[in-house]
Amino acid sequence: MNRTVKRILKILSLFAAVGAVLLYMQSYIMRPWDFNHIRTKGFYMEPKDSIDMVLLGQSDIVRAYSPLKAYENTGYTSYVLACDGITAAMWKPLTESAMQYQNPDYFIIDVNNVCYGEDTDLHRPFDQQMTDDMPYDTHRFSIAMDAKKTGSDRWLSYLLPIQEYHVGFPANWADVPDQLHEIRTLEKRGYTYFKGDAQTYAAEKPGKVLNLKEHMEKQPLSARYEKVLNDYLDFADEHHLNVVFIQTPHRIPGESSKLFTTFKRSLAAQEIIEERGYPFLNTELLKDEIGLDMEVDFYNNGHLNYPGQVKFTDWLWKTIEEQKLLPLKAPDHPEHVKEEWDTCLKYYHAYAEYLPEFKGKKNTEMCMETTKLIEKLEARMN
Repeated sequence: MNRTVKRILKILSLFAAVGAVLLYMQSYIMRPWDFNHIRTKGFYMEPKDSIDMVLLGQSDIVRAYSPLKAYENTGYTSYVLACDGITAAMWKPLTESAMQYQNPDYFIIDVNNVCYGEDTDLHRPFDQQMTDDMPYDTHRFSIAMDAKKTGSDRWLSYLLPIQEYHVGFPANWADVPDQLHEIRTLEKRGYTYFKGDAQTYAAEKPGKVLNLKEHMEKQPLSARYEKVLNDYLDFADEHHLNVVFIQTPHRIPGESSKLFTTFKRSLAAQEIIEERGYPFLNTELLKDEIGLDMEVDFYNNGHLNYPGQVKFTDWLWKTIEEQKLLPLKAPDHPEHVKEEWDTCLKYYHAYAEYLPEFKGKKNTEMCMETTKLIEKLEARMN
């Protein structure tokens, strides 16, 4: 072997070693880790073709829906593939990703993140809470390329998270061993006990709450988000998706609230969706039917807490079945999938019993899955 070839091989080996170190750093150390990351990472760890239904949206649907409560009630497996703050521009690539890794029979999509104004970018920093833990595949690449096309200055960090996180990280080196332990423990187990759920019993006291049935004038969607919605409906038509669209419930304090604008735009989204032949449940107008208590079931104006989540999940499945909104088939899962979900259900029950005791540092802090919490729940279970 001549000297030139040896030199090339040494250089390539050096690049490979540096790449391996950087990949490890951005996967385990130089990165954030919270319930959004747990949820996304957990989805791609589930056994292939084991999820019957995928739900898309942002924090509203994350707090409103419990996959394990739904499993307990119906036997169907479901997963919320969403995170705080993302927009509807993520619907299509996440649906394609879900179809590749799970091929679910049903989708539920919360339209909150198509109700942004024209001044809200299609791709926001929140996207990275999902892309950080997506596989390196065409779906992750397409999100990055779309972000680049729409003017995002963070598009490269969707592929190389270390570019975003290396500045000023970590804030506290003492936290690194715990974070590494959390991620490695999850990978070793192979699934999340809570299926990405994180909740609280906190209930912020409401002020004035509007009666939305007195405010039914719709407000048009912004042009860029109306296009995103119609493009997704075209995609759903093309792939014959079984989809129910919903608007999750909020506690809307007044006409100047952003939540009020979102509601008005959801009426416009509902009109478009129903004209295209897809069912739509606007639960902003169905809070009494669901049984939601404005003082008990919301931890703030924008999100349900645990008691509200249970009511919403029960009502949603009951409504889907009674109104035949989806062509439901009896769930049929192999034993190893049933065993995993039955195990998770035991932890979910222990979690539900523990939640009233949870006191976060602030009212909006969620009780997320950690090894310390799991140990605490196991002590209760034994």
